[in-house]
Amino acid sequence: MTDMECEGSDAHGSPDPGPYKKDGKSEKRRKARKPKAIKQCEEQEREFQCSFDGCCMGFDTKKDLELHMLNRCTWKGCGKHFHLHKYLLQHRRVHLDDRPLKCPWKGCTQSFKWAWARTEHMRVHTGERPYKCTLAGCGLTFRFVSDFSRHKRNTGHKPAS
Repeated sequence: MTDMECEGSDAHGSPDPGPYKKDGKSEKRRKARKPKAIKQCEEQEREFQCSFDGCCMGFDTKKDLELHMLNRCTWKGCGKHFHLHKYLLQHRRVHLDDRPLKCPWKGCTQSFKWAWARTEHMRVHTGERPYKCTLAGCGLTFRFVSDFSRHKRNTGHKPAS
């Protein structure tokens, strides 16, 4: 198996959960799509190894290695292209359950795939509310940009131009 494969996957390394809708209605399918994390650079010796500095990915087929070397995601059904190899390596987190960013707050065990998610999570600990509605008479504050966006959408409160 390559590092892009998981148990219960097809011959190309990805489960086939069917269509994925970003509206949240296919949550079971989205969760089924993500294989367990694979240890970095361990047990990844394959017949075709990536030669990029800092990349330890290996592949069972030359075709998958060639796609990878072109900074194209080899996950079945994805195929996204990246201008730099480091962005392809970051993108792998979309497909894997790799959560390398830990919350630094003492006693908190949360971990994250993306730096922005950890930054937003930290506001739960600090109480920071950086988003403020500037409409006269409102003044509500929000921890998360998504909550602020929903407020503006639902109330019609738009910033003064």
